[in-house]
Amino acid sequence: VESSTMGRWILPTTAVWVCVAFATTAPATASVAENAAPAPVAGPCDGRAVDSAPWCDRTLGPGARAVALVANLTDEEKSRMFRTDNRPTYNNSVPRLAIPSYQWWREALHGLWSHEGLKGTVWPEPIGVASSFNASLFRALGDMTSTECRGDLNGLGASYWSPNVNVFRDPRWGRGQETPGEDPTLSSTYATEFVSGMQGNDPTYLKVSACLKHFSAYSQETGRLGFAANVTATDMEDTYLPAFEAGVRDGNASGIMCSYNAETYGSGLYGPGSQGGAIPSCANLYTMTTVARGEWGFDGYITSDCGAADGVGGAHHYSSGYFETLRATLGAGMDVDCGGATEEWSPETMLSMLTNDSTKVVMAPIVDKALTNLFKVQIRLGQFDPRSLQPWGDWGPEHIDTPEHRALAVDAAAQGFVLLKNVDGVLPFSKRSKLAVIGPHTNATFAMLGNYHGSPAVGPISPCDGLASAATDVSCVIPVGCTVGGNVSCYDDAVAAAVEKADAVVIVVGLDQSQECEGKDRQDLAFPGTQLELIAATAAAAKSPVTVLVMSGGAVDLSVLKANKNVGAIAWVGYPGQSGGTAIASALFGETNRWGKLPVTWYNNDFCNAAALDNYAMRPDPATKYPGRTHRFYTGTPVYKFGDGLSLTTFDHTITDVWTQSNGLGISMPRTNRKWTWEESNAVVASITVHVENTGTTEGDEVVLLFVQAPPLAVAAGAPQQQLAAFRRVTVAGGATATVTLDVTARHFRVPTHATAAATAAPWHFRVGTGPHAPSESVAVAFPQ
Repeated sequence: VESSTMGRWILPTTAVWVCVAFATTAPATASVAENAAPAPVAGPCDGRAVDSAPWCDRTLGPGARAVALVANLTDEEKSRMFRTDNRPTYNNSVPRLAIPSYQWWREALHGLWSHEGLKGTVWPEPIGVASSFNASLFRALGDMTSTECRGDLNGLGASYWSPNVNVFRDPRWGRGQETPGEDPTLSSTYATEFVSGMQGNDPTYLKVSACLKHFSAYSQETGRLGFAANVTATDMEDTYLPAFEAGVRDGNASGIMCSYNAETYGSGLYGPGSQGGAIPSCANLYTMTTVARGEWGFDGYITSDCGAADGVGGAHHYSSGYFETLRATLGAGMDVDCGGATEEWSPETMLSMLTNDSTKVVMAPIVDKALTNLFKVQIRLGQFDPRSLQPWGDWGPEHIDTPEHRALAVDAAAQGFVLLKNVDGVLPFSKRSKLAVIGPHTNATFAMLGNYHGSPAVGPISPCDGLASAATDVSCVIPVGCTVGGNVSCYDDAVAAAVEKADAVVIVVGLDQSQECEGKDRQDLAFPGTQLELIAATAAAAKSPVTVLVMSGGAVDLSVLKANKNVGAIAWVGYPGQSGGTAIASALFGETNRWGKLPVTWYNNDFCNAAALDNYAMRPDPATKYPGRTHRFYTGTPVYKFGDGLSLTTFDHTITDVWTQSNGLGISMPRTNRKWTWEESNAVVASITVHVENTGTTEGDEVVLLFVQAPPLAVAAGAPQQQLAAFRRVTVAGGATATVTLDVTARHFRVPTHATAAATAAPWHFRVGTGPHAPSESVAVAFPQ
């Protein structure tokens, strides 16, 4: 979805992109009383007789109601239904039937982004939430967000284009911050739980409509409007598609957004594409219709990303002329266009397609099918029914920015921080310590919100303000001109003086939206600007080892900091949201001990030389010295591994029981020379019981990660070297032990067909955690030959 500034949307006209702030108003602190929404309006079925308007008959299902409505629309009325944007002239209403204009385009990536000018709860960017590895938190945040969305519209249901469940394939990607990370299991859980929280569990009505984006192999901004991803079927099916499938099958998502790029997977109505056979995502008949609607049972609407439909006949050169583009997209399964800059989707063009003898025979049925999908979702949202029948129909602004929502935003941030280094107990700090806080993010406020955020009703509370509120002697010093990416030194005489006086120093560094955002990828993983020089000078001058906080969405090369003995602690805090400073203070002073684990691999900068940004292959290629990507395939040595993360206490893990489907004798897999059914993939084939002992005195949260490791010969033949099979977050008191049982499903043993012999010849292993002494158990796995 495209950029905005001060609440105005910017639509694409060229391939040149600029990063902008995603705030609809200036920062402010607002109470619930300050939020005010317009009064409710009458619905299209209020007072309308069912016999003359069968779409108002609530005894019929949403599909039948939608079919009846579409059958009663004129061609002119239909022609205005296929473009959604925020232009002042946008209007798809049907006055004759009292149907108001409906806006498909709303955002709620990490909190309410109100189109009504209200201030809501802005929680951490999803990449930071993912590091909590807490499925119940994912759902709670979805539920909180949809609660505020309903309150924003005085109880009216609407569609929101969230979540982003693309795989964070490359750390340079500017939008990786929006995603739940690099792992299909983690991303699938996030998709399922967040969508479930957003849409609610009412049997009749959607709380809101959630939209999975960007379908499907999209993970770069560079050249994105016309890029063709070269993706193998194996990578597509075991890496790029699983989160979308889980979001549809388990989360029952009612929306999907097709992406800008093309991919060499699938098929379209006009055959292979001109870019090495790649099919534009918004014209991919196979992925949208055969897979999503056919195999997965998707029952919702599909929108293009804003301008992506234009690219089908434009940058991708897949179709020629208005008719071909409309047929290629709508005929492939897309239902509505977002914000295109051309006239292909204008009411005038659509009307001509529906009335011209040479085009209407083809266009009429696919237009009606698309409209049926669109109206079905609106009916499920309650747009045609009295709000009194809906569980949330009488909600208003009092459901926005509640004390519970504020507390959840703080807790989500705390659970997502990752402690990567803590030598000799540098953390937690004593509140009696004299603390110096320096670095370009010391006073970060809106930078903590990342991208795609609304206006927070709280703060944002900076690291400086949070730490100063928690202790009595805190000095925050930033030289004039010190920024994340600037060339002005962040270490001057004032900083040096503060460091000299301090008992402990916190250096707040990282990235911001000038470095990574929609429309902008990074070129490398180095700290931008003068930040490394600041860290080196401060570490050399400080009385004691310094603490470095890294605020970012993507990884930066931490190898120098990891090796520096004068850097005592390193923590990644993501983009922690409206109350980031409060959560940072609680974590650093030990008031909370809820640290998470890394949801992505942190490489050194050499990775950028070995792996081109536009290489979508997941598996390594020894012939070209390509190292592969993510913890599942990367053959190099990362600075920090996926799943790394410390606590202010220590934990021991012990595997106490292993159950397999054959009573401990092993595991049998379905045949791999065909697609497994959903039931086969999700069959529980093993359960692992783990004792988690807190060997310290401080209560803390531990994230238990269970990995499945394939035999080396199977890995050489293309199997993942390891897969995250299950995870669980538990809170354990000091000196206590918790017991966790983790189920393993068949999908985590799936290998390419040609690797089955190697996968059977040697044992597999279950491993708990990422440390060098992580406990493991072997298991035999049999694949039919």
